[in-house]
Amino acid sequence: MSGRARLALCATAATLMTSCALLPLVDPATWLFQAAFLLAVQSGVGALTRRVPLARPLTVAAQALVTLM
Repeated sequence: MSGRARLALCATAATLMTSCALLPLVDPATWLFQAAFLLAVQSGVGALTRRVPLARPLTVAAQALVTLM
């Protein structure tokens, strides 16, 4: 596993662990599963676009587009 892949995986895990702090504030806790799925999709798109030789702003734009979809 490359350093970038480890960084993306750790960033995804850190975001999920941080969102767990919101669990006592929101009544149905099922939103966390949806957030985990969307975060995995967004991280996957970011990892895939970094493998393709694109400019960095295009990588960010692709992740933003997937997030909005």
